Amino acid sequence: MNVRKKTIPHKILGSAGVLVGLSFCLLIALTVSTAAAAGMHNTIQEYDGAGTCIVCHQQAGEDFVTSIHNTWLGTAEYIDGKNGTQTGKLVGVNDFCIGVKSNEALCGNCHAGYGLLENDFSIEQIDCLICHAPDYKKTASGPDPSINATDAARNVGQPTREMCLRCHATAGGGDNNKRGDLELAMGALNISKDLDVHMSAGMTCQDCHTFIDHHVSGRGMDLRVDDTDVLVSCDNEDCHGPMPHANGSTYNEHTDRIYCTTCHITAYGKVHTVEMSRDWEHRTPNEDNALNTKMYTPTYVRESNPAPIQVWWNRRSEIMDLADPVVFDSDGFLVMAKPVGGIDDPASKIYASRLHLGRQPWDGTYLLPFVTMTVLMQDNMTQALFESTGKIYDPI
Repeated sequence: MNVRKKTIPHKILGSAGVLVGLSFCLLIALTVSTAAAAGMHNTIQEYDGAGTCIVCHQQAGEDFVTSIHNTWLGTAEYIDGKNGTQTGKLVGVNDFCIGVKSNEALCGNCHAGYGLLENDFSIEQIDCLICHAPDYKKTASGPDPSINATDAARNVGQPTREMCLRCHATAGGGDNNKRGDLELAMGALNISKDLDVHMSAGMTCQDCHTFIDHHVSGRGMDLRVDDTDVLVSCDNEDCHGPMPHANGSTYNEHTDRIYCTTCHITAYGKVHTVEMSRDWEHRTPNEDNALNTKMYTPTYVRESNPAPIQVWWNRRSEIMDLADPVVFDSDGFLVMAKPVGGIDDPASKIYASRLHLGRQPWDGTYLLPFVTMTVLMQDNMTQALFESTGKIYDPI
C-alpha cells in the first residue's frame, strides 16, 4: 500500500549583494500611491468579496482571473513529457498534503479565491484581500470569521512580504514545511542579512518576481507552469549580470556552469526548522498543533540549518501529476519532481536545491489521494481513502 518517494523539488533562491539605490525612486512613488489609495478605501461600507473591488478594478479582476494564482492550472512549456498539456497544482501530487483533490477545504485556505470547493474560478470568486490586505486570514469559502473583512478591505495596499509569506511560507501545512528557503520570520520589518540578504535590504518579493497584468514571473523546479515569459534569474542584466564579481575575478569563470545559489546558500531553515521527510504510514498522536486537540500526525523529520544539495538544471523539469502511473527509479524510489540537466548539457548549471522524502499510499499503479483531515483527526487511512476515491483499500 505504501511507496517510498524522493523529491528534488526546490530551487533555493540566491543571496548575493544588492544595489539598494535602484529602488529609491520607486519607493517614493509607491508611498504616495499607497497613501492616496488608503483614503479611497476608507469609504468602503461593507466588503462583499470581489464585487466590492471590481467596481473600480474591473480590468485587474479580468487579468487575475486567468492567472496561475487563481486557476492553479495552465499549459506546460518546460515540463518534459507534458509540453502543451494542461497541468498545475490543481491536478498535481506531492509528498506533503498529497494533492488538492479531496483536500479543497484545506488548500482553499491559501487559494486566492473563494470557489475552490465548487471548482469555480470566476471573477466573482477572486479573493483580492489575500494578496493586498495586512493581518488577513481566509477559509476556502470566504474571509475567516475571526477577522473583520471590511476593516481589512479598507486597509489594502501593494503586496508586502508578509502577505506573500502567509501562503508561500506555510505551504505543506505549516511554517517552513515545503520550501525551506521561505519562512514566516522573513516577513518581519527588519531581518538579518544572514537570513536573506535581499529581504534585509528592504526588497519585496515582486522586486524579482515581477507581475505583468496580475500574472507573476518565476517558476521553481517543482512547479508545472509559467505565468509569464519573464525569466527570474540572479544573473540577468537587470540584477547581477552574467559576470557579477569584480573585474578580473576568477569567480566569473565559473558562472557559465555554476549558478549563484551554489556558493551563496550554504544552509536554509535558519529560524524555524525545516521539514525533511513526511511518513503518512506511521502516525503519532499529539496535541501540539494549531487546533490544540488530539491529532494523529504523520512522522516528520525536521532539521535546523541543513546544507543544500547540488543538482544540474537546464530550467526544464520532470513532474508527476496525480493521473500519472507510478514508476520507480533504480533505487526503488518514486521521483515526483526533479530538475532536468547534466554535465554534458551546455544549457545546464549547478544549482542549490533540497531533497524531501515522503511515504504515502498507492494501489499498485497510482498514488492515491486521501482526505488528510480524516487521517489527522481519526487515524483512519482506510476511511480517508474511501472518502476520496469511493473504494476500500486494505493495507498491504
